[in-house]
Amino acid sequence: MIEKVFNSLSPELIKAIEEHAIYQNFEEGEVLMKTGQFIKSVILVLTGKIKVYREDDEGKEFFMYYILPGQACAISMICAAKMETSEIMAKVNEKAEVVSRLLKKMEQKNWLKLNRNSIEIVELPVV
Repeated sequence: MIEKVFNSLSPELIKAIEEHAIYQNFEEGEVLMKTGQFIKSVILVLTGKIKVYREDDEGKEFFMYYILPGQACAISMICAAKMETSEIMAKVNEKAEVVSRLLKKMEQKNWLKLNRNSIEIVELPVV
């Protein structure tokens, strides 16, 4: 399934992600990420829609963006890379299947390009 949704990744990278991947299904309304939670994994969305938002002190939501099939949550990757707690919430908006992979493993394999303010899933050339 990963190769169909993330078709720009090479077969080698897909195979490596799948080696230690955890596949999970979530129903609409389930919370995937809470404010203050430590994030250790990259979450790749295979199906469905996940809403990313912030909550104020009164519990009111401030919508940020949706994560759709073929996308990953950039904020969660940044939190994991910096070993910081999440300042956002993520809730399933439409029934979703996701695959997660420990960020530490992806960094060890040079699959993530870490910039000052962003992270990209990449395949670095073999030298």
